[in-house]
Amino acid sequence: QAKDLIKGLLCVDPKRRLSIQQSIEHPWIQTRAGESTLHLSVAQTELKKFTAKARLKKAINTVVAANRFGSGFTKRASSASSQGPATPSNGAPLA
Repeated sequence: QAKDLIKGLLCVDPKRRLSIQQSIEHPWIQTRAGESTLHLSVAQTELKKFTAKARLKKAINTVVAANRFGSGFTKRASSASSQGPATPSNGAPLA
């Protein structure tokens, strides 16, 4: 049936070629119309789940990065203040 539909669509003679309406009414299309809506519904549900998981993962990674940045910043700031003024490697004080 699928081959019949394709042959009808690829016919060079426009008078013999299947119209859009004839294509939609073709038995091969009709038998699969119900299946495609079922698959579409399942795919849509799975896509929503995937998107929700991706958003959650992104939010978690953002919080983790912010915590790492914040804790690293406070550690560096406290250790720098306890070491005294910063000096270059040659020992000369910074201007």
